[in-house]
Amino acid sequence: MSQHIAISAQSQDEMAIHTITKHIAESECFILDAKLCKLGNDYGGLFFVAGNWRAMSVLESRLKTLTNEKSMALFYKRTSEEMQDSSHLPYEVEVCALNHPKLLLNISQFFTTQKISIRDVNCSAYISHKTGAEMLSLEMLVDIPADTFIPDLRERYIEYCDELNLDATFDLQKL
Repeated sequence: MSQHIAISAQSQDEMAIHTITKHIAESECFILDAKLCKLGNDYGGLFFVAGNWRAMSVLESRLKTLTNEKSMALFYKRTSEEMQDSSHLPYEVEVCALNHPKLLLNISQFFTTQKISIRDVNCSAYISHKTGAEMLSLEMLVDIPADTFIPDLRERYIEYCDELNLDATFDLQKL
C-alpha cells in the first residue's frame, strides 16, 4: 500500500531544490505532483510523493537531515492521497486586474463562503507594457458541487468581479 508525504521547501540555493528531488529518487519514491518556482531571490518547491512504507521511512530520514541545513527552509508531513469525488465539477476561473492587496482574498472568499473548494491557485504580478500599471493575473481551479446551478453561479461570480472592476472568466476545466 502506498504511503504519501507532502514536502515544502525554500532556499536561495537552486541546487537545494535539486537535492530534494535527488533524495526522493534515491529513496525509491515517486513524485506524483510538483510545483517549482522562483520567489524573489529564493527558489520554492512543493512535492507530493508516494512510496511503500520502507521508501517513506528512508525519505523521512533523509529529509530530517536536510532540515538542519541553514540554507533551506523545509517542511514535510505524511498525508494521504485525495479521494476522487465525482460529485464535484472542476472549473477554472481567471482574473486580470490592477493589483491590490485584497484581490486574492476577495476572489477566494467568493468561493469559500459558498462551500466551493479551491484546488489550485496561481498568481503573477506584472507591469503592463502598454500603461506601466502594476497588474495581477490570477488563475484558480475550484471544485463545484454537481448539484450547483452553474449559470446562476457564473452570473453571480461575473457580477461580483464587475463590481470590483475585475476582468474575469469562469469556464469548465478542459484537459
